[in-house]
Amino acid sequence: KRMFVSLPSANSSDNNQIHSNSISVEPIDIEPVGVAHAQLAGYLAGLYTFDEADDQDVSIDEESDDISYASKLKKKSLNQFTHDYYSLLGLDDLRWLTTPDHLKKAYRKACLIYHPDKSSGEQDDEMFKKIQEAYEFLSDPKKKIQFDSQEPFDNSVPSASDLDDNLTNFFEVFEPVFERNAKWSVSRKIPTLGNLDTEWSHVEKFYDFWFHFKTWKDFSYLDEYDPEEASCREERRWIDRRNNKIRNKNLVAERARIRGLVETCYKYDPRVKAKKNEEKLVREQKRQARIDRAIKKKEKEEKRLNEARLQKEEEERVNREKIEQERKHIKKQKKALQRRKNRLRSFGENYKFSVEKINYMCNFYNLEEFNELFEKMEGKNKREIFAILNQSHDSLKLVIENREKIDQEHKRRKNREEFNWTEEEEVLLSKAIARYPEATRGRWKKIQSFIGGNKSVELIIARVKYQTKTSGSRRTLAEQYQEHSNASTDVQTTEESTSTPIDDWTPTEQKSLELALKKFPSSLGKERWKSISKAVPGRSRRECIQRYKHILSIIQNNRS
Repeated sequence: KRMFVSLPSANSSDNNQIHSNSISVEPIDIEPVGVAHAQLAGYLAGLYTFDEADDQDVSIDEESDDISYASKLKKKSLNQFTHDYYSLLGLDDLRWLTTPDHLKKAYRKACLIYHPDKSSGEQDDEMFKKIQEAYEFLSDPKKKIQFDSQEPFDNSVPSASDLDDNLTNFFEVFEPVFERNAKWSVSRKIPTLGNLDTEWSHVEKFYDFWFHFKTWKDFSYLDEYDPEEASCREERRWIDRRNNKIRNKNLVAERARIRGLVETCYKYDPRVKAKKNEEKLVREQKRQARIDRAIKKKEKEEKRLNEARLQKEEEERVNREKIEQERKHIKKQKKALQRRKNRLRSFGENYKFSVEKINYMCNFYNLEEFNELFEKMEGKNKREIFAILNQSHDSLKLVIENREKIDQEHKRRKNREEFNWTEEEEVLLSKAIARYPEATRGRWKKIQSFIGGNKSVELIIARVKYQTKTSGSRRTLAEQYQEHSNASTDVQTTEESTSTPIDDWTPTEQKSLELALKKFPSSLGKERWKSISKAVPGRSRRECIQRYKHILSIIQNNRS
């Protein structure tokens, strides 16, 4: 069953009740707010008919609330405090500094004078009521703050025009202002302005306190409306929002005033200016010190570079002189050697000595040997000179032949070491070449350690070059080792006899085998030899493997 709820009709006298068709529902009083009430109010005011009210879009935003509430409410008087409560209690000397103990003592003292039991005049009765009102009001901390906040106060802030040119009256101008405004501080530990001799730490503490100043001043006495006059909850909320807006506005203005006071004081404070000048001087000194260090470092570096340049130039000069001296010495020796050769040839012509022997001696003798020869020939007759020349020639020839024999023996020994590789070493070298490709870091050292023995890196490189040169491919060793491994594996797995002849291959079969080896690489594994045997007519897989192994052994024997 549906329930219908209807608003009162326009002609009904019971305008504040709703009606329903549901059972056991009694009429209740409703508060005249909301859209329906606004429509009804518009109808009663004659703005539109009641039928048109259903189609009328009535907004209840804040602006309409301001208009409706402001037109109905009465603004609060700014002079709401008609009496000076501190004067009534005899606390004019303390006023906002009054404590609860002061209030109690003052109230008791006033009661002894104005209590109805102590006096009989009507004026005393009125006075006692005012004293009671003052005591009750000031005993409430919030109301006391409100009363203290509305008292007359000098909000003026000094400006630059109030100061002397030399700022001699700075402290006389600003100190009373800060002492006056210290009244509003939440904290009672308030640093003083000080004087010119005050330490900088105290000055910093003073400005830090005032730049972060917290006030207890309450601006509720400037509220525009009294919440107690609200007729409903929504109206009271509107009054609170309105009053809070005014309070926040005044609080921001108060903070700006204090901030302006502190900034003005900080700007013209001679101690701050002196500190800034001192810091500027320190920064300038540090900057100058950095510049001086940079200049010294640059000069030191230039001096070092200059010394290095001069030292290099001196070394180059000494080297040039040394080279020039060596060149001159060599040239001098060449000339001396040429003179001695000419002298020896003149001896040969004069004494009819063999020109071939003379040239042989000229080709191999050095300057010292020529000098020794001429010393021996000095003061000798022709026969003795002939004997000396023959003996020198024979000795020189013997030395040259021995030298050539030693060189040849050394060359043969080197060749033997280079080509004296066993089959095991050849296999190890092939494995090492396959394991360590060309891009491997420290490749030859690793190959040497893999092979072991007394093979040097130079011998290993020479052997690989020789193999590459003879085979025509740089990857022959690795490929042969891989093929040899595959072939050996296949041979081991086969169970057939190996006694079949391997030399009775025709050139056509040999050619087919070579083409099959190229066509089917070793990467095919065991399937490789099956494919190769199919490509060689008349030959089985075992015969192809034996033929390949036989050829491989012949190649290795020829190399060794």
